[in-house]
Amino acid sequence: MPARLLPGDFESRAIMITRSDFKRWNGLAEHAVAQIKHNVLSLKELGALVILPFSTDVPAGAVTVSLTLALHELNEIRAAATFLKLSQVRPDFGNLVQSVAGDEPQLTSSLLDQPISWSLIQKYYARLTHRLYDAVFEPHMQLDDMTWQPVEAALAQIEPSLAFWQHSSHLGIIHHQRPVSLNIMDAALNYCNQLPFEHRITHYFQRSLWHELLLRYLQHETVEQTIAAQLQPGLAAETVTV
Repeated sequence: MPARLLPGDFESRAIMITRSDFKRWNGLAEHAVAQIKHNVLSLKELGALVILPFSTDVPAGAVTVSLTLALHELNEIRAAATFLKLSQVRPDFGNLVQSVAGDEPQLTSSLLDQPISWSLIQKYYARLTHRLYDAVFEPHMQLDDMTWQPVEAALAQIEPSLAFWQHSSHLGIIHHQRPVSLNIMDAALNYCNQLPFEHRITHYFQRSLWHELLLRYLQHETVEQTIAAQLQPGLAAETVTV
């Protein structure tokens, strides 16, 4: 039972990326790809990415979709791992593992007027690692845990011709009073799935824009101090998931 899981049931290891092409996955893969519009399955509680096979001909743009989403999910897995490290002193640790598997953990406090996603906290501190030190996160976390590599930056390292996508994840335009995403993941998914304009995907752009606004809000000293206090294991009871 998930509620019985303890910190000792987990280990620190490298994220596993595997491509499943076994016949028994075909039915699951077909259903999953049709539902989520891509073939990357993220298992945060296992620290694993599974690249599902396509049941039909591989559509145009599939490689870009798979690569960008895999890079995105690697960040999410790292963030989930950091959250669980912080929460390992919680008596309800097993329930937190279960909630992380199904949703994104969030941070809440009486000084904040709304919950903040843990991935945003991870992204915020990743930008500050140049002026932080390990003692800030000890004893259950280290500075190296607070890493976040933008998808566009990783793509530019893999293929320099894609460098023009950098710093564009939160950009978009309004067309006929509706948003048009300039986020590479939205663009790749729309192209790969041949979605018409009225059914286009804008999820990643909207999330990135919201995160960019909140990141600037977190720079205020009072807010930053509130977030920093939440990183202390003794105050981890303030951390919840919704």
